[in-house]
Amino acid sequence: MSEKLTAIRQMLVAEKLDAVVVEKQNNFSWLTGGRCFVGLTGDGASGSLVVTKDKAILLADSIEGPRLSQEETDWPLQQYTWFEGAERTKFLNSLGTYKTDSDLGAWFHANRIILNAEEMDDYRKAGKICADILENEMKKLKPGVTELELAGALSAGMWVQQIEPIVLLMAFDDRIFKYRHPVPTAKKLENYAMGVICGRYKGLVVSATRLIHIGPVPEKTQAIIEAAAKVDAVTINATRPGQTLGGIFDLICNTYKELGYPGEEKLHHQGGLAGYGAREAIATSGSALEVQVGQAYAWNPSITGAKCEDTILVLPEGNEVITHTGNWTYVECDGLLRPGALVL
Repeated sequence: MSEKLTAIRQMLVAEKLDAVVVEKQNNFSWLTGGRCFVGLTGDGASGSLVVTKDKAILLADSIEGPRLSQEETDWPLQQYTWFEGAERTKFLNSLGTYKTDSDLGAWFHANRIILNAEEMDDYRKAGKICADILENEMKKLKPGVTELELAGALSAGMWVQQIEPIVLLMAFDDRIFKYRHPVPTAKKLENYAMGVICGRYKGLVVSATRLIHIGPVPEKTQAIIEAAAKVDAVTINATRPGQTLGGIFDLICNTYKELGYPGEEKLHHQGGLAGYGAREAIATSGSALEVQVGQAYAWNPSITGAKCEDTILVLPEGNEVITHTGNWTYVECDGLLRPGALVL
C-alpha cells in the first residue's frame, strides 16, 4: 500500500490536486486489498478512500463505515449519516481541489495493471484455489446432474475459500455448441460439460474453463478441443513484453484460419489483460496496449463447441499459468500443456 500511496501523492503534485477520492471497487481493492461491495454486480465501492498529500482517510456512511473500518482497512474513518449526503459533500469540499478515480481513470488503469510481488502471490493463491475447486467439481459430474447444481457446488466451494464467484457459466451437451455465454439452466448432463468461472480474491480476478466428457470424446469434438488448445498455446507464448494486444489478436485470427476455423474470433472476444477485473482490456485489432512484466492475462479462445482458458502472469523469464494443477487431461502444443477434455 505504501508504494501505491506514494504514487498517488506524486500524481497529486503533477496534477496540482489537493486530494483524490477513490470510489470504484477495483481501485479500492487495488489500494487496500479490501472487499468493498454489497452486491456483486456493481462497480461502485461501498465506501470511498480519500488520499491527500499527508493523509489517507476512509469516507463511508453509517451503514458501511463500521464494517469497512473494522474488517477491510485500518484507515481513519470519516463517517456520515447514511441519509445525509450533504455531510459527505461538505467534507469533500473541505479538501480543496480534488478529482475522483473516475476522473483519473487512465492513471489508475495504468498503475493498477502492473502487479507487485505481494499481489502476484495473492493471485497465485487464488489461481490454485479456483482451479482446484473447478476441476474437483467437474470430476464429480454424472449423468442427470443439472447445470444449476454444478454452478451451486462451484459457488459454495469458492465462498468457503473466501473467493467471490463473480461469473459462473455452465453448459451441457448441445448448449456448448449454441452459446458462448451459457448462463446455467436446469438442463441435465448427458455426456459433455463445460464449466467457466471467474473468482475474485482481494479484488484480483481468476478466470478458467474446463471440459469433461463422459465416455470417449467424439472425433470431431476432440478436433475442436485440440484446435482451441492450439490457439491458446500460440497466444500465451506470444504474450511477452513489447508485444501489443492488437498484434496478438491478429495472430489469434490467423491461427484460427490456419487451423481451418476462420472467423471464430467474430463469435466471441478472445480475452486479454486481467487483474482487478475479469478483463482490464480486451484484445482487438489495432490495440496499441503493450504487454509488460507484472501483468496478468486471461485468454479464452473458443471454437464452436470448445473453449480453452487459464490465467497467466507475465514474468521476466517467461509466463506462469497460475491455474495449472497438473491434475487434468492436457493437450501438448507449442511446448505448453493446455487443458483438454477429461474423460470420466
